[in-house]
Amino acid sequence: MANEKKQAIVDALEARLKKLSSVVMVDYNGLSVSDQEKVRTELRGQNIDFQVVKNRLLRIAAANAGIPHLPAEIAGQTAIAIGYDDVISAPKTMIKMAKKYEAIKIKGGFMFDQYLTSRQVDMLSRMPGRQELYGQVVGVMAASLRSLLNVMNGNSRNLVQLLGNYRDQKQAA
Repeated sequence: MANEKKQAIVDALEARLKKLSSVVMVDYNGLSVSDQEKVRTELRGQNIDFQVVKNRLLRIAAANAGIPHLPAEIAGQTAIAIGYDDVISAPKTMIKMAKKYEAIKIKGGFMFDQYLTSRQVDMLSRMPGRQELYGQVVGVMAASLRSLLNVMNGNSRNLVQLLGNYRDQKQAA
């Protein structure tokens, strides 16, 4: 590969790494081309890029993007899944892909500028994503408002009942 072409690849990869929220590095050895395309298509729908990269070029681009050096175990065939929107989306999706396609093995990853082992990527994937957290917050807020409304309705209900009892006593007397 010509140096200019390699430099263009490094520059493009560096630009993408600078705007990432998380990256998952996988070994894709044994994954057919058609399965790679299926993985790419599924990931693209979630704003996650999937790209096969040379380890040396990945190391250079990562260093240029301010990401600490990658460990030596990042060797062999490597593909990266770059998530831009949510820190959890790339790890969560790639763990699902690894379960769906046995040929995909998680090597590790990084979140912003912190390196993650494959075990940490797995643990990160188990956390709720941004949308799930929003849903939980809205649920808690709605429950609080419902409780407040019940308390407020309870007081007015008691007042109406008290006035009704007072009226009944007056009519009986």
